[in-house]
Amino acid sequence: MVDQKKYSRSLDDGFGNVAELAVIQFLQNNQEIVHIDHYPHGEKDVDIKAWLDPSTGYYIDVERRENWVWPQMFFPFPTIHIPWRKREMILNRQPFVYFVVRSDCTRMASVPGSIITISEIIQVKNKYDEAMFYSVPIEHLIYWDLEVK
Repeated sequence: MVDQKKYSRSLDDGFGNVAELAVIQFLQNNQEIVHIDHYPHGEKDVDIKAWLDPSTGYYIDVERRENWVWPQMFFPFPTIHIPWRKREMILNRQPFVYFVVRSDCTRMASVPGSIITISEIIQVKNKYDEAMFYSVPIEHLIYWDLEVK
């Protein structure tokens, strides 16, 4: 069983970074954020830290999903699988929020780390090997529309 897929900078540049930038734009336009730190290319364990005030920062991980496509308004499966390999990040970076972004970057959903860590852990065979995932029921997701620029 594999607990860590190999990092791909080209995949991150062409796919993940676009979603991170869409989330940052959303946070800047729609939330009471005073400062945002962006950590592209795996520089930190989280993708973004968004500060509500000088003492309160939210740790954010962003994942863009190819299998969530337009015109689907809601995530198309009964659960969302969040890699169990992210457990240390979720547990040690509080408060933590996970964002999943639709493939066209026009919609996203969020779920707090407190919900992720109490979700069922399952083993799934994927294109890398077998891996463990938190299986989070989609009724815990909060949906947001994103502006496309």
